[in-house]
This record gives sequence, C-alpha cells and structure tokens, in this order.
Amino acid sequence: MEAATVARWKPAKGTGVLRTDEGRDVWFHVTDLDGLRYADIHKGLRVDVVIDETPQDSFSCRAEHVRPFSQHLPR
Repeated sequence: MEAATVARWKPAKGTGVLRTDEGRDVWFHVTDLDGLRYADIHKGLRVDVVIDETPQDSFSCRAEHVRPFSQHLPR
C-alpha cells in the first residue's frame, strides 16, 4: 500500500490519476474505490493505493484499491 494524491479526476468518465509520494502516476477507475464514495473523490484528496503493475493506456500501472488515507508510520 502506498500513499498518493488525486492528481486528475474526470467524474464524467469515472477515471483519474493518482500521484504517489514517490512521484509515480497511477491510473484509476471508480470501480477501484474501496471505502470511498464517488462523491468523495476530488483533486488533492490524499488516499492509500494498492498498485497493479499491469499497464493501462499510457500508464505503466493501475490502481487495484483506492482507500481512505491513513497516517503512515516512518519506515
């Protein structure tokens, strides 16, 4: 699980892009939401994401689960 921020959100399509804290862009779809409602999603929202390394369109990976952000303990 990685921390990320919603960088782009297209509500009409139900798709968006998350940017991880490491700077990686991750494609997501509304069906990937886990514990979040469609109405909760907006640019700048902090989330946790499970990343699937399967390419999606022009992205090298996609989200499997997009969850409410929880404070991460330092590694």
